[in-house]
Amino acid sequence: MDSAKAISVEATHPGTSWDYLFYKTPQPDSLKLLPVIAISTTSGTGSQVTQVAVITNSQLRDKSALYNNILYPKVSIVDPELMLSVPKFVTATTGFDVLCHAFESTINPATGAYVDLLAWEAISIVVDYLPKVLDNLSDIEAREKLAWADTLAGLCIANAGVTLPHGMGMAIGGMYPHVAHGESLAIVYPAFVEFTYEAAIRNLLKLRGN
Repeated sequence: MDSAKAISVEATHPGTSWDYLFYKTPQPDSLKLLPVIAISTTSGTGSQVTQVAVITNSQLRDKSALYNNILYPKVSIVDPELMLSVPKFVTATTGFDVLCHAFESTINPATGAYVDLLAWEAISIVVDYLPKVLDNLSDIEAREKLAWADTLAGLCIANAGVTLPHGMGMAIGGMYPHVAHGESLAIVYPAFVEFTYEAAIRNLLKLRGN
């Protein structure tokens, strides 16, 4: 899905998609973009409902993102039956990414009541249903629940954003592309919690309660 967004930019603009990262100017022209139809095949990125396209420059060993409100997909299809073939490791790492999207959105300065509502529902679903899917990868009910949690968490990051672990995780993934994104988040989360807990005690206690 992120590739489709980046291709939409690259096919209609000079240079490469790397020239249009979120901190660069000029930004893409909405009148030129090709429409994107996003079909999610994991419960993880939430990209089907976000304005983000994460891309990696393998030569620079750098992972960054396009971020622009014109990058939302025109159509999104979320079908949990497409996720039944996702292996256990990918299911686990993408599922953890959903939890991270949701939790980080609750402590982002841009959070609010709408984001909080969606985020804690997503977190509760992941806590309840990710273990069930990992026990039975063919559990379509649990796959459906995780697909919904992924969509909720995607809406959270679209409206609030993530925090420190995602920047650190993207740096790890850029330097070492064989490390899955959810795996990189799991690597940094213990240090992140230790660094952040005093400013987010209520949120962390609520997370623990889930």
